[in-house]
Amino acid sequence: MSAQFNRLPKDSRILVTGGTGLIGSSVTTLLLEKGFKVRVATRSVSKQQAFRETLQAKYGQDFVEFIEIDDFASAQSWDRMLDDVQGVQHLAQDVSFTTEYEAIISATKAMTTTFLTSAHRHKSVKSVVLTSSRIAVYQPEHGKDIHATKNDWNDHFIELAKNAKSDNPAKPMMTYAASKVVEERVAWDFVKESKPHFAFTVVLPDYVAGPVANPSPGSYSTHGWLNDVFKGDSSGTAIGVMDPAARLVDVRDVAAIQVAAMLDETADHRRLFAAPHKFTIDRILAVWRKAFPDRKILDDFNFKDQPIVDVEDEESTHLLEAYMGRGWLSFEETVVANAQDVL
Repeated sequence: MSAQFNRLPKDSRILVTGGTGLIGSSVTTLLLEKGFKVRVATRSVSKQQAFRETLQAKYGQDFVEFIEIDDFASAQSWDRMLDDVQGVQHLAQDVSFTTEYEAIISATKAMTTTFLTSAHRHKSVKSVVLTSSRIAVYQPEHGKDIHATKNDWNDHFIELAKNAKSDNPAKPMMTYAASKVVEERVAWDFVKESKPHFAFTVVLPDYVAGPVANPSPGSYSTHGWLNDVFKGDSSGTAIGVMDPAARLVDVRDVAAIQVAAMLDETADHRRLFAAPHKFTIDRILAVWRKAFPDRKILDDFNFKDQPIVDVEDEESTHLLEAYMGRGWLSFEETVVANAQDVL
């Protein structure tokens, strides 16, 4: 069935939680470009003054609203966020990368349950998109090729994170991975049991790169990690998560998939991969050397036993083509745009 992007009218109000982060700011910007009203929920409005003023100057104050939320597990907070909202892009998450497994998992369950229960209570909400992560589905391993499908789950991370000692340097990433698995499991259980009135879709990005839409200062996770490498850091977080590497996606494509999924009235209950490009860190370095010939770029790392990772992404590819009128942004364009933010 061909995609039809008519689930919500153009003047609908869309809530974007985590709308100031790497993916969220691109989602916010794309929604405004497409003619929607956007309510951005953030933990600090004052820190986002530059982003808010930029958006309001370009799209008008009537189309952009920022609200400050202290507790994303509070039903009262969600009632405030969801008032007169027709669509939800839920990106808010714990990215503290701490070792406090029980606290993070408990908070993840509370926020996810409260969020979906509140959305179900607000009958104006017609479509909900949850941003998950490929880490909820697969984890690349040295020398082990992967073909990931939408029915796969990385459940073993729950026990790994729970049982890992607090001094284990991998525990923060294990805990983050476990939280993404738990978040999705809780969400799908809710959808199955409660049968909400709204359409529900999950988007699963892999390593997200490309330009940041938000001009406010911030680390912006994977974008910042990659630029640390561009600036010559051979021991940063990016290196750790790229050995072995899996797949990479432009943040603008993640935003496009999320908005398209929210609007497509022909389908529901989907897990959509956003992970078009196979890569290694050395391939990124090669692109930078060509694009920036006068800049000193790190030598190749020559990591061994890099796996081949394939994903079941035909549905998201077709959705992107139908909504944007183009295919995935190229690997080269993405990693060059990522670096240009620090030139």
